[in-house]
Amino acid sequence: MNANQYRCVVSGTCGSVTSNSALLTVNNNTSITSQPTEQNVCEGGNANFSVTANGSAITYQWQESNDGGINWKNIDGAESNILSINSSLEMNGNIYRCQINSFCGNINSNSAILYVNNCQQNITDKQKIYLKKGWNIISLNITPNNTDLLSIFNSIIQSDNLIKVQDEQGKAIEKIDNYWINAIGQYQSTEGYYIKVKNDDTLSIDGYIMIEKVPLYLSSGWNIISYQLKDSIDAEKILSNIIANGNLVKAMDESGLSIENINPLGFVNNIKKFVPGEGYKVKVKAPSYIYYSNIYKSLFIIDSPLVDAHFELAYKGNGYNHMSVYITKAYINNKKIEKDDEIGIFDGDICVGRYIYNGTDTIIAIPVSKDDPTTPEKDGFNNNNRIIVKVWDASEKSEITHVYVKVKEGYNMDFVEFGTTILEIEASTTNIYNYNSEISCISKIFPNPASDEVNININIVKEEKVIIAIYDILGNKIKQLTDNILTPGLYSVNWKCTNEKEQLVIPGVYICRMETGNMVFTRQIIIR
Repeated sequence: MNANQYRCVVSGTCGSVTSNSALLTVNNNTSITSQPTEQNVCEGGNANFSVTANGSAITYQWQESNDGGINWKNIDGAESNILSINSSLEMNGNIYRCQINSFCGNINSNSAILYVNNCQQNITDKQKIYLKKGWNIISLNITPNNTDLLSIFNSIIQSDNLIKVQDEQGKAIEKIDNYWINAIGQYQSTEGYYIKVKNDDTLSIDGYIMIEKVPLYLSSGWNIISYQLKDSIDAEKILSNIIANGNLVKAMDESGLSIENINPLGFVNNIKKFVPGEGYKVKVKAPSYIYYSNIYKSLFIIDSPLVDAHFELAYKGNGYNHMSVYITKAYINNKKIEKDDEIGIFDGDICVGRYIYNGTDTIIAIPVSKDDPTTPEKDGFNNNNRIIVKVWDASEKSEITHVYVKVKEGYNMDFVEFGTTILEIEASTTNIYNYNSEISCISKIFPNPASDEVNININIVKEEKVIIAIYDILGNKIKQLTDNILTPGLYSVNWKCTNEKEQLVIPGVYICRMETGNMVFTRQIIIR
């Protein structure tokens, strides 16, 4: 309709008259198509940040923060889509973003960090990290030549020894459908990483001496931190400031040894010393810093545009001992999910992981958090509980609990800390699924709501083992209805609204779950 013209013809008993024409101008919504990226330069070199945006009557204003994104100030004269600055060591760790204003609204770009290196003092170095079979926590005390994590772990990828790498947020590097997927991105000198290997190994990294030791920013809850020093130092000394201010809850090494406050003894240090090459799990009550003795740089935080979420996570901060859930196909009512649609992963009625679709990802990676044993409330999954998937349709503003889940062969629907599963999902408000002609499914439940009896109609398309059970919303099994091998055909399974003791269940919401091979189908039942 942009550039269309409009006029009005007014008619009466004495004739008609036509108004002047008026032009309609429809302006594009403000959007960013290319975000600024981090810059790594030598002292005195130029750093160039850029942003690309769509909209009408766009203006740009670059901003700088030297306190980790808490406060921002405009940069005088930086009013184009490209920011070029001459760097100094004092600017190392500063972060930059662009404020974009247009006729249809204002938005901020993502933040990007500036790394400034004293290149004239760069001295080549090599670090060797010894890995034990199973899970390890590692970190680097050198700056690697190539900061891409796939490059850092390339030697153990090539030897087919790597199983998985995971960061504190649950993002992972692992092999999916014969391709290595890096959902973490670049190595960060402040971070430690979980790494699981098939056999004992040595990881060798080439790089140079880490001149700029970075203070560690810890968010509330669990973090995985790096140890950037060359020598082993008493762990309590490293953590002294967060012990003194009462923020430390617990610190753990890869073997489970810890530092924590044991009444009435006070803080007990079973870790003894922080060791080069290892990373450490640290839980704090409030955002905190850890400083090494030769640090001179401010903390940094990378922030992302906030998107309102429908599903509320049960945990705070990074979460604890994550599992990775990958979704390779996702549909709502026979159509691919759209931007801002949301997928929630539940253990019973609590959300342990969520993902808001960005419109581009081909493989959806959802970190899900295990229940933290150091908190009084249940704030994550329990091992061996069954995964429940729910979907939020953003365009219809509706939550869908009727979700068909297909599990990739070799995986399952059980929660396992540090584990992995791969799923395909289809949510339906119409009870019509793309898969119905190919797979066994629940075709109808009636009456629903019910009070004393429910009939569950199922369609079996091939001879296979069929398990049907009723669960409450906490994930507890209430009643097993069938566990038999069925031949193709239509069946009706009756539930008398009782538990295993044949006692009537209390009114509420229940889940009917049917499992066949590597497929899972769930439907909600309401008992009045």
